[in-house]
Amino acid sequence: MFRGVQMGQTDIGCVGLAYQPGVFPVSSAVELPLGFDSASVASMVLHDLVQETNPEEFSGVKVLTMFTSAPSNLMTREQITTLDQIKGVEYRASGIASKVLERLGAVPVSMPMPDVPEALQKGLVKGLLTSMEVLKDMNFAEFCPYQTIGNFQVYTFAVIMNLKAWNSLPQDIQKILDDLAPEQALWTGRYMDGHVQNSLAWVHEKYGTSPVTLSAEDMETARQKLSPLVDEWKTMAESKALPSEDILTRIQRLKAKYETELN
Repeated sequence: MFRGVQMGQTDIGCVGLAYQPGVFPVSSAVELPLGFDSASVASMVLHDLVQETNPEEFSGVKVLTMFTSAPSNLMTREQITTLDQIKGVEYRASGIASKVLERLGAVPVSMPMPDVPEALQKGLVKGLLTSMEVLKDMNFAEFCPYQTIGNFQVYTFAVIMNLKAWNSLPQDIQKILDDLAPEQALWTGRYMDGHVQNSLAWVHEKYGTSPVTLSAEDMETARQKLSPLVDEWKTMAESKALPSEDILTRIQRLKAKYETELN
């Protein structure tokens, strides 16, 4: 999709950045396990980060807005209350979520989402790690009705426009779209968060389960085990001559700001 918009095959597109590893090094920093507890906060952090840094990864297109998924959490066949319970257990995951599971001692299994119900029924996987709207949207709650909250990572998205098409717009229209960008990021983040809450309420009503949050001790253990993923990103960013420490500092500053303003 990114290339299609860049080359003018379509004027506007929505791009899942995680599907192109290494292509969006600055934006991908927001996908690191940094403890985002909502799509609202993560979406605003992503939007502001791109606005502040104007990264080369978006050269040739106009970024109309940015947003993220809701945080990824575990959905399982059996109730999980501690990290020890997932060691050696197979879970469906993709992208950085696979690395998260591996670091936590679980066994990540990659497969298309439509294949997950059959894999759960056959015992090939015992659950999945992703954002929890799929419990209702894809009725995964029928096979994995338990939820364990760790807020491990989010996935990033960009709504982009072909640069030639953008430059053809009158300046007053461009200004309207620019002014709408943060509003769109926040609206989408809030929609994602609300959609997850609606899904969890539906699961509770239909299957009688409610989310369990990992203990503070387990959350700290997870943070320590996942910190090498941040180090790996820093090495990658520095190999591209990007200021990794500055980018991470910006993310933490923006995260603290929006956690105060939005939570």
